[in-house]
Amino acid sequence: MKYPDSFEQQIQSVRKYVENPPNQFHNSNEPPQENIIFQGSDVWVDDIVEDHDKCKKLEICSGMGEWVIERASNDTESQWLSLEIRLERIYQIWTKMKLKDVKNLGLLAGDAENLVSNNIANRSIKEIYINFPEPPHSGEDKLFNHSFIDRLKGILTKDGKVYVLTDDEAYKCKIHSLFMDHKFICEIDGEKEQVGEVFKHNSFFDEIWEKRGRDKRFYLLYSLQNQ
Repeated sequence: MKYPDSFEQQIQSVRKYVENPPNQFHNSNEPPQENIIFQGSDVWVDDIVEDHDKCKKLEICSGMGEWVIERASNDTESQWLSLEIRLERIYQIWTKMKLKDVKNLGLLAGDAENLVSNNIANRSIKEIYINFPEPPHSGEDKLFNHSFIDRLKGILTKDGKVYVLTDDEAYKCKIHSLFMDHKFICEIDGEKEQVGEVFKHNSFFDEIWEKRGRDKRFYLLYSLQNQ
């Protein structure tokens, strides 16, 4: 498939940008390129979105971006955000976003807790989705820990919700315990057949696991009611 020269040039520009991110944005008068915020920058989410009045929805651990791109495409009244730690996946998400002409999606590249703490304003996110977080193989969990849950609580709007989907039952129990420790309200704790249409998920990795017979899914939904 042959793309126009201008699009090929954009792809190369973003590839170089992803492979060699600037250390600091505030040393330049130029706005952040291509709707990407890198860990360590002082750029806020509002700096990379066009319509500040749109409801903001965030996916953490976006992988290759199939799910968040589909959601953003079908929900143009919202401003979607995709957070992913692996830079090659950020490049893939950006490329797919451009191919499908998705304009209401911003990218955050780096460690989730760092970006949530330093680049997203308090009480600004209506919905947070964490799909198939990888359980730690050993040692400390760098994603689901008390400081991370506390920061999620900080960025949620008062009527905001957190959706978690995992195929690991033991990890689900640990995640649930953390949210309960931080006084979240649990609205859903169930498997696929119990949750109906509240969760709609399909991704590259989801399809792989199902083909390999790993079709167990555990769904969690939390809110900050009355907080």
